[in-house]
Amino acid sequence: LHVDTGWKFRDMYALRDRIYFNQLRAFARLEHYFGDYPDLHSVALAYWRRVYAFELSLDALLVERSGGALPKAIVDGQYSLGVSYHLSPLATLGLVGGIGAPARALPRWIGKLWVSNQWSAAWSTHVSYSSWDYDTDKTVHMVVPVLTFTPNDQLSFDVRYFGTWLVLHQAGPDRQSFESTLAGRGVAQLMADLRLGLSYTYGAQLDQAALSQIISLRSHVLALFADYRPHRAWGIQPLLSGERRSIQTRAVWIASFELGAYVRW
Repeated sequence: LHVDTGWKFRDMYALRDRIYFNQLRAFARLEHYFGDYPDLHSVALAYWRRVYAFELSLDALLVERSGGALPKAIVDGQYSLGVSYHLSPLATLGLVGGIGAPARALPRWIGKLWVSNQWSAAWSTHVSYSSWDYDTDKTVHMVVPVLTFTPNDQLSFDVRYFGTWLVLHQAGPDRQSFESTLAGRGVAQLMADLRLGLSYTYGAQLDQAALSQIISLRSHVLALFADYRPHRAWGIQPLLSGERRSIQTRAVWIASFELGAYVRW
């Protein structure tokens, strides 16, 4: 007599695959700007570790701008350290600090404070405050609330709002502006080892050096991404996005491709 008891351990195996204490992730990203604009090339490496109720993270990012009207490539670097603490099984508080070196287009100093809460099996929130200080006499303050709805193990939806206060330091009174960006995302667990997601974002983009450009520019971003994990210890995360930026009567199209990979143990 053969009795199939595999179903008894299915949930146990799924839970085991979600438990890990270390993660190392790397990604490379290409952003191609159509027209006489420079392209962006980014590479990053991030390490995450859990120690008791704490989580520690180390991140390094390099961004190169080249082509278009730029006579010479510009390379920026950003390095950050993060720590978070689980106040309870349902609440986490985190703090991130970092520097840019060199920081021609990226912030010189960054800071972030965030808190996340799981209110029920289906609803959770995440709220963060960030401050970026640039060498170009520009400071950015940003508050981002996120509401996530997870009706079951296969589907997840979230809506996030970016409230951004921009300050341009200059002779005389500082110039200030408040900008808003709204984003939505849906993720589906198509198979045990494959998740697929779609996101849409509308609003101001903050990678412009001039405050006047940020205020007058509006962007639509549509992104398709996946998380494929053929083994519990590693996976890959491709992303493809298209963006349309408009400023008055002009429009710029941007195509982006990103490939990430991670290992967990």
